[in-house]
Amino acid sequence: MSQSLITGYKRSILILTMLVIVQHASGFARDNLIISGDTSLHNLQASLSYFVDTAGYYDPASKEKMPDVELFTESLPLKNYDGGNIWTHFKVTYEGDEKRDFVIELGNFREIHLFYKSTEDERFAEKITGKLVPWPLNQMAVEESSVNKVAVTLQPHKVYEFYILYPDPGGEKIIFRISLFSKNRWYEQVNSRQQYFNLFLGLFFGALLVLAVVNFIYYFIHRDKAYLNYTVYIATIAYYQFSNFRAVDFLPFVKYPQPFIFLEITVLIVSVIYYLFFLKVFLETKKRYPFWDKVAQYVIYLLWISVLVCGWLVLVGKQPITAIYARNLFLLAALMIMAVFLANLYKKGSRIDHYFLAGSIVLLIFGLISLFMFLFTDLKREVDVVFSIGVVIELIIFSVALGVRSRAHEKEKQIAQENLIKQLQENERLQKSINRELERLVEERTKEIKTQNEELVQQQEELAAQRDALEKQNRVISDNMAELEKLKNELEQLVEKRTVQLQKANIELIQHNSQLEQYAFITAHNLRAPVARLKGLMYIFEKTKGINTENSEVVKKISKSVKEMDEVLTDIGAILDFKEKKDFVTEVVSLDKCVAKATGMLNDVISENNTQIKLNLEVEVIDGNQAYLESICYNLISNAIKYRHPDRSPVIRISSYMQNGHVILRFTDNGRGIDLEKYGEKL
Repeated sequence: MSQSLITGYKRSILILTMLVIVQHASGFARDNLIISGDTSLHNLQASLSYFVDTAGYYDPASKEKMPDVELFTESLPLKNYDGGNIWTHFKVTYEGDEKRDFVIELGNFREIHLFYKSTEDERFAEKITGKLVPWPLNQMAVEESSVNKVAVTLQPHKVYEFYILYPDPGGEKIIFRISLFSKNRWYEQVNSRQQYFNLFLGLFFGALLVLAVVNFIYYFIHRDKAYLNYTVYIATIAYYQFSNFRAVDFLPFVKYPQPFIFLEITVLIVSVIYYLFFLKVFLETKKRYPFWDKVAQYVIYLLWISVLVCGWLVLVGKQPITAIYARNLFLLAALMIMAVFLANLYKKGSRIDHYFLAGSIVLLIFGLISLFMFLFTDLKREVDVVFSIGVVIELIIFSVALGVRSRAHEKEKQIAQENLIKQLQENERLQKSINRELERLVEERTKEIKTQNEELVQQQEELAAQRDALEKQNRVISDNMAELEKLKNELEQLVEKRTVQLQKANIELIQHNSQLEQYAFITAHNLRAPVARLKGLMYIFEKTKGINTENSEVVKKISKSVKEMDEVLTDIGAILDFKEKKDFVTEVVSLDKCVAKATGMLNDVISENNTQIKLNLEVEVIDGNQAYLESICYNLISNAIKYRHPDRSPVIRISSYMQNGHVILRFTDNGRGIDLEKYGEKL
C-alpha cells in the first residue's frame, strides 16, 4: 500500500474516531467530557456550568478553596448580573493511552485564570492568560497572541476537574468561546490558517509597500500634500493589518500587552484621520466645500478624543475589549457622517471627485461589513480578511484617482503654459507697438524740448532785461522809501498834534453837550408850568360862551398849538430822564409792566384819541434794561398815536413770541404808514 493511501486511511480513521468521540461526549452529563487521542473539540460551552461569586468569597490566590460544584448552574444569569467574579466548571475524562498536551482557548477577556487537577491530586494547577496578561506569566502569549489560551498536560485514563475564573469584568463584555484542542492539532490548525494567509499577506503587504513608496516619491516630485497624507494613510493601514495578522507579535509587545493594544487601536484611528486629511486636500474642501471641510475637521477632533477615551479604557480602566468596542463605535459614527458627505459629493462632485467617491464607498461598505461581523457575529478572524480586501480595492481606486487628478493637473498646467506663451507673445507684440509709440513720442518730445529751450533762451534774455529794469525800479523805490520815511515822521508829528486838538475839541464838545442838556432840562421843566397853565386857561376859555364865530377858529388853533407844545415838552423830559440812566444793567423785565407804564404816561393822549391797545404777549418776561424798554414802548405808542389816520381811531397791537431762539417784540398800528421808498434810509 502506498504512503498516500496509508495517510488517507489514517486520516479517515481519525475523523471517524473524532465523530464517535463527539457523539459519545454529547451523551454524558454536563460536567463530564470524555476525550481520547489526538483530537479537537469546539463548542465546549455545552459542557460548562456557571457560578457568580457576588460576595468575592472564593479567592483566586488560594488554589485549595474552589466553589462547591452544587453552586453552579447550567446557564449564566446575565440578566440579573450585578457584579462579581464569574466561574465556569467542567470535567474531562482523558481515555488516551499516553500523556498528551492540550490547548484550551478561553474566550476574549482581559484576564482569565484556569485551575485544574485530576481527581487523584490534592492541589490545583493554575494557568493565566488574557489580553492584559504579559509574558512570561501568560506563557503562550508569543503564539497566536490574539487568542487567549493555555496549555495543559493530561495523564492517560484520568478524570480532570477544571475551574475557569473571569474576575469581575466591571462593565467589560465577556465573550465565552471555549474550545479544547490537542496541542498538535491546534498547531496544525494555526499553521494551516497561516499558510492560507501567506500568499494573501504577501500580495497585500507588497501592494501596500509599493503604493506607499511610490506615493512618497510623488510627494517629493509634485510637492502635493495629497500624496503625503495618502502615504501616511497607507502606512497606518499597513501597520494595523500587520498587527491583525499577528505579523508584529514579537517579544517586546507580548511583554507589554496594554501599550500594544493601545497602539493598535490608535493606529487604526489615525489611519481614518489621515484618510480625512487626504479627503480635504484631494477634494480641496476648504475652497469647494467649506461646510463639509468644517465637518471633516470636527470629525478629526472627535477621533483624537476617541484616542484619549480608548487609551484611558486600556491603560487605566484595563478594559481592552470595551476600548475596542468604543473605537469601533467612534469609527462607525465618523464613517456615517462622512457617508452623508459622500452622498452629497455624488450629486455635486466632478469626475475626479467620483473616483474618490468610488474608493470611499468601497472602504465604507467593507468597513461596515467588518464592523457588523465584529459586533454581531462570531466570525472574528474573518473580519480582518474582509477589511483587507476592501482596503486593497480602495487603495487601487485611490491610486487611479490620484493618477487621474495628476494628469488633470498636468493638463491644466499645459493649458496654462500655452495660455502663458500666448500671453507672452501678445505682450511682446504689445511691447513692440509700445516701443514704436514711445520712439515717436520721444522724437516729438525732443522737438518740443528743443523749441522750449529756444524759448527759454529768449525768455532768459528778456528776464535779464527785466532784471536790469527791476534794479532801476528798486533804486527808485529805495529813494521813494526814504521819502516815505520822511513823510511818515512828519505824519506822526501831524497826527500827534491833531490828536491833541481832537482831545481838546472832545472836551469842549462834552462840555457843550452838558450845557445843551442842562439847557434842555431847564427849558423842558421851566416851560412845563407855563404851558400847563396856558393849557388850563385855554380849556376854560373854550368853555366860555362869549366867543364869537370869528375868533372861534383862532382859539382852536391856539389850543392845538398848546397841546403840541405840551407833547414836545413831555418827550424832551422823557428823553432826558432816560439819558440820565447811563448804566445798562441786564435784568428780568416784565413786558406787560413796561407797556402799562408807557400807556400810563400817555393816558390823556390815549383817551382823547379813543385809542385801542390790544396785547398778545406769548413771552411775558425777557432779560434786558427796563428803562430802555419803557422808552421804546413809550416812543412807539406815542408815534402810533401822533401819526394816526385822520379817518379812524388808532388801534395798536402789541405782541411777543419766540422765533429762531430770539424774542420778537412787535408793534403794529392802523395809522398812515411810512413811504419806505422816500424815507426808508432815514428810518
